[in-house]
Amino acid sequence: MKVNYIQFKQIVESAGKSFFSLPDLKKFYPASRENLLVLLSVWTKKNLIYHLGRGFYSFNLSQVDYLSLANAIDPDSYISFEYALSYYNLVDQVPSVITCATKKRSRKINMSNWTFEYTHLKNDLFFGYDLKNKIYLATPEKALADLLYLLARGKRSVDLESLEKKKINQKKLCEILTKFPKYTIKKAMELGILK
Repeated sequence: MKVNYIQFKQIVESAGKSFFSLPDLKKFYPASRENLLVLLSVWTKKNLIYHLGRGFYSFNLSQVDYLSLANAIDPDSYISFEYALSYYNLVDQVPSVITCATKKRSRKINMSNWTFEYTHLKNDLFFGYDLKNKIYLATPEKALADLLYLLARGKRSVDLESLEKKKINQKKLCEILTKFPKYTIKKAMELGILK
């Protein structure tokens, strides 16, 4: 089925997506990869679409759901660490980086208006996240445990003075931390997060 730009835009928007990729376009345009890249280039030059990077495009930069984009860039990831704590209003700092846990190698990706930081976690620590509003997001306690794990290993330097400790479910946090190395629990106690 061949559709024009306006039809394709309506299809993407009616699906509730704020961005799309080359495979999305290929579903509607039976053309070679090279021809589709030319089409995307033409649309970009006409300011009909915006190239976000990494093969993702948007019709409107101000409407891009960057958390969904973070999951789309790496489907084996979930939002965690500093960004998740901010999302849950557990810290007063607003991170300029979307922080994610991944099974893949650690890396930083700069795209459009955001930086995405993917930090590798071992498979046995890859739990404690839910699908919320089409986004894989750590629970508040798991996001904190993930961050404590990195702090204990010297992989992050974050000020947790503003952490809303009263909003943390101590029982859930303790259950989660039992699955982490002991030095993570020690770090939580040093910081006064565990009672």
